[in-house]
Amino acid sequence: MSVKKIQFSLFLVIWLISIVTIIPKVAHAQGIIMPEVTPYGFGGSDTPQFQLNQEIFDTTSVPFKIHVDQDNPQSYGNWLGLNVPYAPAKDIWKQIEAKTQTTLHNRQEAHITVITPPEFVGILQPAGITMAEINKIAKQMRIQESTYDIYCLGRERKLKAGEMYVVYSIIVKSQDLIDIRRAIFELYTRKGGEPSQFDPDSFSPHITVAYNKSDLFEGDGIFKGTNACWGIIELRSYTPVGN
Repeated sequence: MSVKKIQFSLFLVIWLISIVTIIPKVAHAQGIIMPEVTPYGFGGSDTPQFQLNQEIFDTTSVPFKIHVDQDNPQSYGNWLGLNVPYAPAKDIWKQIEAKTQTTLHNRQEAHITVITPPEFVGILQPAGITMAEINKIAKQMRIQESTYDIYCLGRERKLKAGEMYVVYSIIVKSQDLIDIRRAIFELYTRKGGEPSQFDPDSFSPHITVAYNKSDLFEGDGIFKGTNACWGIIELRSYTPVGN
């Protein structure tokens, strides 16, 4: 075999390996996955359907945001999140309002919380971890390049003081974000933190898009996983109307 043929064969092998390596991550980053655990009746004819612009996956188009309360490390203003494009979240918020015939509120931004305020204030910070260290890990692991799959539109409800609180969230899964949490867990245990108090894999990532009164959290007894699936999401590349 000639040298040129050998070189071409090596190039072909390297190219095929790169394709096999790269394609699954791209597909993974723009997928709709059918949840394994859902409420009874989800997916039936009565399940509402919504459209979501694929721009929601373009996290590199928005900057990493630091959430730190410099004056108070005990403040719930300390947390880590993946910033995501807001326009698709705003559009699905308006779709929910039209479907439910209710007026809902929105934070005017969109994100996936990676380290919650209670996790930092109650677990990580007492072990000597600072938000500066957490943000450094996030930047080193290129948090804004994290990929995720979308599972459904979740609806979370809770009766509080005689009033029904309703929240709508895009339910997602992300191995990249779990890996960031695992890196923080490594730092936590290296500093002497009790491993049983922080499970990096106990994680319910979501994008809160709308609520009627205020958001609901795990402290309210709410779990924003596929257990909360309420609506089917269809990905579309389109320009939202009326924004």
